[in-house]
Amino acid sequence: MGVSREDYKRCLEAVELQEIWLAKLRAEAKTFDEAAPLLRGSGGLQASIEVKTTHRFDNATNKLTVYVTSHVTGRPAEGADPGEASSLIELESTFALVYSFESTYKVEEPVVTLFIRRNVPINVWPYIREIISDLTVRMGYPRLILPTLKVLR
Repeated sequence: MGVSREDYKRCLEAVELQEIWLAKLRAEAKTFDEAAPLLRGSGGLQASIEVKTTHRFDNATNKLTVYVTSHVTGRPAEGADPGEASSLIELESTFALVYSFESTYKVEEPVVTLFIRRNVPINVWPYIREIISDLTVRMGYPRLILPTLKVLR
């Protein structure tokens, strides 16, 4: 059986985001000299992204910690000479988000799973998007804009 709207509403009323931090960051790029011919007149980079989550719940404190790892690959945009490059940049980041629940709220796994699927991406996406955008520019590439996040039911 799924989670009822009422159960999910109670979860949302009982939860607060307490902390968010960057737990891990890795960035690799081809040198700009190798990449420049691939990007010339191409419209920049296009991204592919994979996102994975892990979590743990501490019953003693009623806190949920969720780790969100994103792996982004930047490739020349359509129309660019692909050359030998399957990717020009690879970026991986892990953000940790800590949520606390009211002490009177009894956390149940199906509700937490739904919360992680629906709400956590909305909370963390701006952080992932900002770090990817900033790093690509700092690495000498055109700004890589991640697509709009669409959380489907």
